Amino acid sequence: RLGVRFPPALRINMKDIGEYRESLGHFARDIELEIKKITWPTRSETVKSTIAVLTISGIFALFLSLADYLFSMLIGSILS
Repeated sequence: RLGVRFPPALRINMKDIGEYRESLGHFARDIELEIKKITWPTRSETVKSTIAVLTISGIFALFLSLADYLFSMLIGSILS
């Protein structure tokens, strides 16, 4: 026989394709059901969370800047 020969484990059965499509359909329906369960934050909650993240990020940036400056001064005084 000429043509491509697949090992037994890779042979494709039309029944398997049908089962795969069916399971893919179930998966898509499950995703849709899970998305409906999501409770999205209100605009007010989103704004409060954003302000908190920006504030904490700013404080951390100031801390790192100060630490960097102090270490630079320390290393500079040691090397000079």
